Amino acid sequence: MKFQPKSEDDINNERLCPEGVYPFEVLKATEGKSKSSGADMITLKLRVFVGAEDTYLIDDYLLDSVAYKLFHFCSYTGLAQKYESGTLSDKDCEGKTGYLKMGIQKGKKKDDGGVWPDRNTVKDYVRGDGIKPNRIGSPTASEQPASDDVPF
Repeated sequence: MKFQPKSEDDINNERLCPEGVYPFEVLKATEGKSKSSGADMITLKLRVFVGAEDTYLIDDYLLDSVAYKLFHFCSYTGLAQKYESGTLSDKDCEGKTGYLKMGIQKGKKKDDGGVWPDRNTVKDYVRGDGIKPNRIGSPTASEQPASDDVPF
């Protein structure tokens, strides 16, 4: 067998989704408690669509302490009334679709001295109107929504 040798960093970087805005679907949502704070949260298993055939699976977490993300998720997936009522369940989230802004979080040191590799994270949920998802990176200024204010 012949192959091109790669470093561990090269291999880890190949498995990352490039930063940018992408459509997503919530495959599964589970209510639970945050390990760090004990606060209520909903864990989302997301399928992110990149290009015609590529998809990535990523977890994200909705918590009251990350209010902008919770607000934007509800606002842009048709759950604004649930947000206004102050109650959201895992069942409300399942099957929802929208757009997210993907980022890359740099690896962190482990307690044992090793390093966690870089990983994809959801920076925020964004409006789909006028945003064209892409594979290369963030949308151009003309593709950005004029404002993040949502009139209710």
